[in-house]
Amino acid sequence: MKKAGPRSSVSAEAFGAWNKKSDFKPRIVAKTSETREKISNRLKQSFLFSSLSDQEFHIVLDAMDEKRFKSGEYVIK
Repeated sequence: MKKAGPRSSVSAEAFGAWNKKSDFKPRIVAKTSETREKISNRLKQSFLFSSLSDQEFHIVLDAMDEKRFKSGEYVIK
């Protein structure tokens, strides 16, 4: 009898006609250099973005848009 160990899993991203890696067109939001700098500084403080390469970081930065909310206003519903 074989001793059971922890479960293991294998996953891979599949590419085909329905999922082409080359089809990705990053969103680019025009922003002032001041806004770009503010967003960049905030992203650098977050562990979620700490492992991105420079190229990936700039893709995320270009896609971000600054939003302003009033005190007490819901940001996520």
